[in-house]
Amino acid sequence: MPKIQQIRKRETRKWTQEAMAQALQEVKAGRLTLRQAAQQFGVPKSSLSDRVSGRVSSDCVYGQRTLLTLEDEDSLVEYCLYSASHGFPLTNPGGHRLREKPRQIYNSDEISFSWTLQEERSSCPGD
Repeated sequence: MPKIQQIRKRETRKWTQEAMAQALQEVKAGRLTLRQAAQQFGVPKSSLSDRVSGRVSSDCVYGQRTLLTLEDEDSLVEYCLYSASHGFPLTNPGGHRLREKPRQIYNSDEISFSWTLQEERSSCPGD
């Protein structure tokens, strides 16, 4: 029987932005080394090193930036509910209406990548 390999899930970060900021402050002040600060504050040494050297900005956050404000998301939800209550639910073929709505709101193609089908997406999100 073939060997079944388990796929490990990617671990999410277990440190807070405040801990990273404190560790960065201690290292820049010269009170702790990179390794000591990483152990004391529970942050990855490589991430701390990137921030100390300037490769990554100190206020960099985990994940992609949000494209829509909470108000815009709420308006899209209202649009979906309104359409469904008037006999136009968002089915798979009708999903193009939802993908076009942010473009209509912003009158721009800047945010269109997150609203396109998977096969239409670029290899780098945000480009």
